[in-house]
Amino acid sequence: MRWTLLAMAVLVAGGEVSAHPGHAPLVASANEVITPERLDLPASKGRKLAITVWPALGNDGPVVIFGHGLGGEPEAYRGLFELWAMTGTTVVAPIEPDSRANSDHDKVDLPTGFGLRTEDLMIARGYVAQRFPKRPVFLAGHSYGSLFAMMGGGAVTAAGPLNGPPVAGVVAFSTPGKIQGVVKPDSFASLKVPLLLVTGTEDTVPGFVPDAADHRFPFDSAAPGDKMLVTFKGGAHDLAIRPGLPSSVSAALSAAFFEAYGRPDPDARAEFRKFKSTGTYTVEVR
Repeated sequence: MRWTLLAMAVLVAGGEVSAHPGHAPLVASANEVITPERLDLPASKGRKLAITVWPALGNDGPVVIFGHGLGGEPEAYRGLFELWAMTGTTVVAPIEPDSRANSDHDKVDLPTGFGLRTEDLMIARGYVAQRFPKRPVFLAGHSYGSLFAMMGGGAVTAAGPLNGPPVAGVVAFSTPGKIQGVVKPDSFASLKVPLLLVTGTEDTVPGFVPDAADHRFPFDSAAPGDKMLVTFKGGAHDLAIRPGLPSSVSAALSAAFFEAYGRPDPDARAEFRKFKSTGTYTVEVR
């Protein structure tokens, strides 16, 4: 199913997604059911990487590889994934070793988990390249997961660059901030692909991100061009998960982002960049 950018240009009122006047509705049908697939991919040292695939309603749209937050799990983002799938984007979501869905998650420390997440992203990218050849691929993530998405898009941490197949863009919800010993002052200078970064004025994480403004660091320091920052007034660190206005708007804007940058269509990209600030959120573009 192909959706034009105009169908993605949405307003959110009362928690329900609807199109701008005169535009096609965003959601195909309230009766559509998205059934995720679950499979295991081989990893190093006999390990298995469990992934969940949310197939799109259509077979020619983009694919997004999504990394959940530290200790999280893909199921927490069901509403986001369902909207993406209904608007033509297939979602591939690894279940990381630190996920609460894994019985041994408490045995994975941060350094070990960092290395495993890096490996898992490479495995997922290889799987997508094989199963969905010639389809545009995006990387996305929430909190800790967004760091790896940005690394896959060109950001370089203290661990070095993360190579792999090219990506069409990155969506980062509530970035993990300036992680000491990992994120360098110039880590995002090499992030040249399109970026949509979503955060909130109350988006803090005790012990990790004491200042909500730290979330905007990748946007401020990335290579300029096709970068958008959306900041929700009162938005907290769970804005991509908790049902409500921020999550609905975030899902719609990210769907529009996939539509704009998933094809070589400069008009669609120009239309996407027309999104403006409202009383609910501010929009900045570089």
